Amino acid sequence: MGILKWCRKVVRRLKKIPHLFSKIMVLWCVICGTIASIVSLCSFYSTGLDATNLLIPILGFFGGELALLFGKTAFGKKYGDKQEEYYDEEEYE
Repeated sequence: MGILKWCRKVVRRLKKIPHLFSKIMVLWCVICGTIASIVSLCSFYSTGLDATNLLIPILGFFGGELALLFGKTAFGKKYGDKQEEYYDEEEYE
């Protein structure tokens, strides 16, 4: 099997996974938050300086990104919803 066929097969499989972008974003934020926490702890133990001022904006950024993703998911338009639009006939005549 050629590399191009394999890539097409992988892309088809990935397209079938629901909410793939959301899952990747959550995983990315958790990994980056964990790495930032480990780095700040290592710098605290090696230098004795508190890295709280550095850690707060980093974790705040990734936490805010997760909050925006949650808001989009919770309040976003669903694909299966077919909402009827009601217009006031007098307004548009």
